[in-house]
Amino acid sequence: MINHFLFSALVTSISVFLIGVFILTRDIKNKLYRIFFMYSLTISIWSFCVYKHTLDISADKAIVLGKILMFAAILNPLLLVRFVIEFLKLKSVKNLLIVSYAFCFLLYVLNFFNLLVNGVGYTSNHSYTVAGALYGLFILYLVFLLASSFYFLFKKYNCSIGTEKRKIAYLIFVSLIGYLGALHNVCISYGIKLYPLYPGGNYLIFLYVLIIAYAIFRHQFLDIKVVIKRTLIFTLLFAIVYGVVSLLVFGINLLLLK
Repeated sequence: MINHFLFSALVTSISVFLIGVFILTRDIKNKLYRIFFMYSLTISIWSFCVYKHTLDISADKAIVLGKILMFAAILNPLLLVRFVIEFLKLKSVKNLLIVSYAFCFLLYVLNFFNLLVNGVGYTSNHSYTVAGALYGLFILYLVFLLASSFYFLFKKYNCSIGTEKRKIAYLIFVSLIGYLGALHNVCISYGIKLYPLYPGGNYLIFLYVLIIAYAIFRHQFLDIKVVIKRTLIFTLLFAIVYGVVSLLVFGINLLLLK
């Protein structure tokens, strides 16, 4: 039987990384593309560490993986803010960046100790790292940066028109999808299972990848002009079909278990 929680994390890790590499190779000198690649890389590392949290993992290895996961998770919302600022060409955000970098640095220091990650827990099909005493600071940091990013996006969306408005709408939509899918991975450290995000929420992050790919190819998201060859079309269609089939199998497995 497929472990959909771990399998979806692996699919997400690989697919997000490939999308990030694709964007970067279009123009490695472009600052926006470099930020997007780093942002994608943090999601890929985060998802891969989730995938490695199997039931038979040792406690020591689980904690090490948990700390690596946290390093990626801490950097991720900061890169989202940086991406949004660069994407929208915002000015006068120096104070926000100073506070964000300082908060990020503090969490990085705490992560070297057992203050964000402390121990390992188990569900019926995977393991997870237990939240440390100051894990709540990471939650606060995450909410603060996500709120800032969406505030900038919605504010710019309301005063935009045409292609720019459409691109901002895509970014808002995919970001909401992606972070909704990641919500369980954040809460599980407290032993909280968010149904129906558990155990299939990682597929929402995979959906984020597909929407980003579609926006790049169909609407020249990030101003990348690409020619969609038959191989790329086939790959995208295969990914969609595979995702749908996996979700159906997941649903059938749940019914059988009941």
